[in-house]
Amino acid sequence: GQRTILIAATHRSGSYLACDWLSQLGGIPFAEEYFNFNLLAARQELRLADGLPKLAVLERLMADQRATARRFAVKAMWPAFASLFHQIAADSKDPVADPLAAALDILGDIRVVLVRRRDKAKQAVSFEKAKQQGVWRSQQRDEGLDATLVYNYARILDCWNQVHEDEANWLKFFEERQLPYFEIWYEDMVADPMRIVGN
Repeated sequence: GQRTILIAATHRSGSYLACDWLSQLGGIPFAEEYFNFNLLAARQELRLADGLPKLAVLERLMADQRATARRFAVKAMWPAFASLFHQIAADSKDPVADPLAAALDILGDIRVVLVRRRDKAKQAVSFEKAKQQGVWRSQQRDEGLDATLVYNYARILDCWNQVHEDEANWLKFFEERQLPYFEIWYEDMVADPMRIVGN
């Protein structure tokens, strides 16, 4: 009853698509990005006060999902994941030596799916386009916005670097804590979703 499904991802890796198919085929709740913006989505969903400590909000959210779906599903990009648990550690009355190790204690029995993309150049361009347009999900895309895009090599390179850095941080985190994970590659998923997501 304490299981957590963590969808670990980098920006524009296809994680929304993976979460959608996993919720349809895998029988898990749709994994929202609850860790963003001071747990704002969780506070709104559960109608919790802004002043409620982050750990209390997270515990309420996990309990609520586990009561209805028997597991807590969450999608996270590395910066939001690391930032949240460092903030929770900073808010703690007792010193926390390793906030990321404490994250695993908080999340409980964790299963990890890592969503990756082989073509990092396309991922970086998609990331920069999403930042310029403010559109992060493909089904929200407005073709008319494409005319407003500005090519900027330096910004695309920044996106490339962030994607590589975030993915490296996830892999280091899993290795240091000997945490097994299942990989879903975007290119494989779009070619054969039933097999990849079914696995």
